Amino acid sequence: MTEKELEGAKKLIENKDVKKGSYSFIGDSNITYADIKILLDYIKQLEQEYQKYKEVIDKTIEFINREIEIIKEQPSENKSIDEYILSKYNGLLKILKEVE
Repeated sequence: MTEKELEGAKKLIENKDVKKGSYSFIGDSNITYADIKILLDYIKQLEQEYQKYKEVIDKTIEFINREIEIIKEQPSENKSIDEYILSKYNGLLKILKEVE
């Protein structure tokens, strides 16, 4: 967040009229529509970043699930290695699902 965005966000957060849902404060204060636009643009940017991260996490979960199925369908001769790998994949899935 740039200094200008931070200043605009602070002005909005500290204004009691914003908390009440009134926009009459804009005419009565030094908060401008530009400050609000900056904040809304920043929120939009964060939403886009969130969506990108979510897509990567979803793809990773799909990949791990495919690998788990492969191990289950075609086990190797060393079951202890398969069990070890499955436990690690399941641990990764648990971590990734916490993010969702």
